[in-house]
Order: sequence, then structure tokens, then C-alpha cells
Amino acid sequence: MPQVLYTQHNVLSGTFPSELPNARDLRYLRLEHNQISGALPPTLGNATHLQTFHAHHNRLGGSLPAQELPYCRATLLHGYMAT
Repeated sequence: MPQVLYTQHNVLSGTFPSELPNARDLRYLRLEHNQISGALPPTLGNATHLQTFHAHHNRLGGSLPAQELPYCRATLLHGYMAT
């Protein structure tokens, strides 16, 4: 499985892929500056090696429990519309 996934500035749209958190070896995930919408999946906490997660400047929203990213050292979600 990949350890790094950078897809920023690619005009990606749709919802956050629920399969991504199952990539347990994923360490760096950068999805910022796209058009991804909806809520982050509760399975995001499955990515136990995730150290960096950037998803700012998208159309994400919904609940964001702190336990969803328990191992992440750097998280950028500004613009996230939490409910």
C-alpha cells in the first residue's frame, strides 16, 4: 500500500473516499484545494500510521469527533463546516 498520497489542486470532486482510511500504511494524505464534499468517514481512525492530513479548501462538513484522527501529528481542515 502507498505511504504517501498527494492529490492537491486536482479539482477532485465527490465525497471523501471511504476506502482511503483502510490503507493502514498511509502516512501522508494531502487532498487540499479540491472540491471534495460531505463528511469525513468514521473509518478515518483506521489509518493508524497517518501523520499528516491536509484537507482544507474543500467542501467538507459534518461532525468531526477528535478520536477520528488519534495518531495524526499535523491536521489542516480550516474551512471545515462542523455541525
